[in-house]
Amino acid sequence: MNSSVIDSEYLRRHPGEAADLLDQVPTDAIVDDLARLDPAPLALSLDYLSPAKAAAIFRRLSNEQQAEVIEKASPRLTIAVLSELDAEEEAALLALLAPPVREDITRLARFPENSAGRLMDRLYRGFPPDRNG
Repeated sequence: MNSSVIDSEYLRRHPGEAADLLDQVPTDAIVDDLARLDPAPLALSLDYLSPAKAAAIFRRLSNEQQAEVIEKASPRLTIAVLSELDAEEEAALLALLAPPVREDITRLARFPENSAGRLMDRLYRGFPPDRNG
């Protein structure tokens, strides 16, 4: 796949459509192009894929890219990808993460599968005190 077809801006603006394209292409054919993209839009598009496809793409990224994607990923994607990794891969990934992110992921993973607790967003989105909306 040509990186001009799937680029960071396309992933950012159209994550669902990008995921549909990614689903149609063998992972080996796109991983080099995806590895060059910004982690935030890549994480957004991976969130639309099945856990198995997202994990297949994720496994082929460098360790540093994996950590960047996880730090930008939704709780759903994070837990889905971790569930597809073996214990050694999971431990290696967690070791690369910043301590607050690692602690949040570890906390989420303690909740039962298919529970709301396991999918809680670890990012707090607050408003400044002067916004009473």
